[in-house]
Amino acid sequence: MFSERLRRHAPLILLGLGVVLIAKWTISAVLARVGHPGATLDDSYIHFQYARALAEGHPFRFQAGEPLSTGATSLLWPALLAPFYLLGFHGDAILWPAWALSYLALFGIAYEAHSLVRPLAGRVAGITSAVLSLSFGGLLWCVASGMEVVPFAWALVALTRRTVDALEHPRVWTHKEWITFAAILNAAALLRPEGQ
Repeated sequence: MFSERLRRHAPLILLGLGVVLIAKWTISAVLARVGHPGATLDDSYIHFQYARALAEGHPFRFQAGEPLSTGATSLLWPALLAPFYLLGFHGDAILWPAWALSYLALFGIAYEAHSLVRPLAGRVAGITSAVLSLSFGGLLWCVASGMEVVPFAWALVALTRRTVDALEHPRVWTHKEWITFAAILNAAALLRPEGQ
């Protein structure tokens, strides 16, 4: 029973280990370069500023007392980071939860890519698509940025996979499947940068 479960979950475990190794490699490179958590893109700090503002009770303001503005950022990303600010992740430390969420989304992209490709092209193609997702330089740069790009990409791939599955295997979706699809769809809409 246990060995059957392990065999069934081995691809997820290996995928998770791959993401952990990539996270260690990329974050170590950033820490070695600047000596502390640092985003690869200065726009990341706009998100962090809006997360701080939300946590401090003056949402949609870059600084307290300023006029309302979203700063052309994603609406959901600062909201996801704000609780971490309340937990004490101030300044550059906010990058740790941003990275954790981004690497989790990278895992999700690879999983969804595998799940999308495998039924269409086979096991090897599914594994290859997951590996290519994890090794794509654009995603690796974005995951290190601390921005919403990789979580947004995960939402798009997850929606694509579920849509393809529904078209390939027409059936009545369960209530849970509809809720999941609606949640991911709304997340994608709210993760999308407002200025794009």
